[in-house]
Amino acid sequence: MNAFLLKKDLRHHVGELLFVMACELGLVLSLGVQMDNLNPQVLLTLAFGISFIAGFVFSFRMVASEDGATGMAFLLSLPVTRREIVVAKFAATWLLSLTNFLVVWGSVLLYCVARDGGEMPDVHSIATFVLLQLLSSSFYLSCAILFNSSRAIWLPFPLLVVGINLAVNWNRIAARLPGLPAVLPWLPLLLAAASPALLWLTVRVFERSPVRHEWS
Repeated sequence: MNAFLLKKDLRHHVGELLFVMACELGLVLSLGVQMDNLNPQVLLTLAFGISFIAGFVFSFRMVASEDGATGMAFLLSLPVTRREIVVAKFAATWLLSLTNFLVVWGSVLLYCVARDGGEMPDVHSIATFVLLQLLSSSFYLSCAILFNSSRAIWLPFPLLVVGINLAVNWNRIAARLPGLPAVLPWLPLLLAAASPALLWLTVRVFERSPVRHEWS
């Protein structure tokens, strides 16, 4: 991994991260304070959904900022490989998305425990949420890199939202539909492999694709 490219991407977007986290925390915690009837599950679900959307924003901005400032054309003129550019952008997006999720969702979780008591989520649930955040960010970033970031990234958004909703609530859905397995045993493994697979696929396609007109 090219450390220079990673630092450049992180430095360029750290301000956006701080702003987005402040907005997310302000929204969710203010709702929790104003509406005592909102149970912890609702607040945590809201925090997860907002963090999910924030990951989409980070993925979009990671490439759209290069489009607007012709930064990608400059990067492609440097003595770095396309693989290094893609890996750095994936790594930066993962770090931004995970930091955002852990801070926002973790803060809301601590608030709910302090307000209502109850038990902390198990490690399996937290790991699933983290992997889902990585998957969504990877998917959107891959679309933004391989296609026009101002158009193509919007197309898969509803489909991925539905897919993640099914994954998170599968046990409840299976309980209402006899015949479906109560647990998908391959789901954790699939989620763990999905983000690296998207990174590998994006690198392979990007290395063999012509330069987009907005980058030339």
